[in-house]
Amino acid sequence: GYAPTLQGTMEAMEYIDVDGDMRIDLLEFDNLREYLRKTEGMTKEAIADLKELFEKATKGTEGSSRDAASEEVWRLTSLMGYSCTVQDIRNITKEVEDADNYEELIFPELMKVMRLVREQEKDRIVDIFKVYGTDTDTLPIEYLALGLADLGYYPSEDAIYELLDHMSETMAEEDFL
Repeated sequence: GYAPTLQGTMEAMEYIDVDGDMRIDLLEFDNLREYLRKTEGMTKEAIADLKELFEKATKGTEGSSRDAASEEVWRLTSLMGYSCTVQDIRNITKEVEDADNYEELIFPELMKVMRLVREQEKDRIVDIFKVYGTDTDTLPIEYLALGLADLGYYPSEDAIYELLDHMSETMAEEDFL
């Protein structure tokens, strides 16, 4: 199994809850399961963005090897903001079965790879919260830069301070309300 995003699940619910009662009968549940399986838990917008990037990246690469495909997928994940190594992507693409036995990575397989990348990063975030957090869902602000670095993101000090300023302003506004 896998954990679809909240946005993906809400979009799926809007699609399958045909009677609009915000309750799911057995047929709707089965449709939800199939919808999430088909979309890999992604939103329509995320799929469209990924498809556009995939088509640009694979233009003229017919007949490429899996290793070349892994490098292209790594570039796509980087463009989408994920911090993975090429070797991480190679390992993940090996997990994705190629039922058609082609050497090329096709779009539905890319969606599976992206879901696995997303899930791998989520697992890494959980581990960071276990290491630096005060509990499983709270990360002290002084460990933010370390946690981001452990994920492979290296924001500047200015970016961290800007984020902290924004957070304190938001908290002050919420206290005022």
